[in-house]
Amino acid sequence: MKERLTCEGITKDFVNPRSGEILRALGPIDLAISKGEFLAIVGPSGCGKSTLLGIFAGLVQPTAGRAFIDGKLIQSPGLERGVCFQDYALFPWLTVQKNVEFGLRARRVSANKRYDTARAFIARVNLAGFEDRYPHELSGGMRQRCALARVLANEPEVLLMDEPMAALDAQTRQILQDDLLKIWGDGSTRRTVVYITHSIDEAVYLADRIAVMSARPGLIKAMINNDFPRPRPGVREMPEFARRTNEIWQLIRDDALEALASTQK
Repeated sequence: MKERLTCEGITKDFVNPRSGEILRALGPIDLAISKGEFLAIVGPSGCGKSTLLGIFAGLVQPTAGRAFIDGKLIQSPGLERGVCFQDYALFPWLTVQKNVEFGLRARRVSANKRYDTARAFIARVNLAGFEDRYPHELSGGMRQRCALARVLANEPEVLLMDEPMAALDAQTRQILQDDLLKIWGDGSTRRTVVYITHSIDEAVYLADRIAVMSARPGLIKAMINNDFPRPRPGVREMPEFARRTNEIWQLIRDDALEALASTQK
């Protein structure tokens, strides 16, 4: 299968503003993600998951190494990559309709086409009837649906998702996970997805492969092929699901406990 996203020897260093000490947050990382693949990345807090996603988005420049999309060097954000954040990043002064239209307006799409495209994607994420509501009038799950519709309306080839469901309650989260898989599509219509999550259960439910990262400096310590059949509505009841989840937890456990202890010092 053709590779869509790749990175070679990626590292990211930060400078401690007080001491001047150079801290390596990430890498080196080598990774290849295929066209249409759903890759989840899990690991302890502070391991560089979001930094790696930011490099793929073109929002963060690596200290060393290179990242590519379709063989082209990533140096800045691009319309072929859509980013969905944990905090929704909706404009509070805009309605659902206008939030979803925002990227289309920036691309100077005509008013009629903006309207029709936004309506289509609002319906696709089950928000039809809420087009004229403002973000503060929506539940957390509805705000996340709106954020997803805004990203999808630009029809990106790659979805970069940074813990988009972390703030949601368990029931809403499971519903949106199923919705995301439906939107993701099947066969040749699937977008490439890179999905950051702290939830091992979520990663096992959603992904084709799971990259397990170590504590800082973040390295890929394991790559898990997650070949449960799709669609996956009953997969959580399978004994193999629990075994896969536990396998990944055992890979993360010591690093996660160490990361927790470091925050309590």
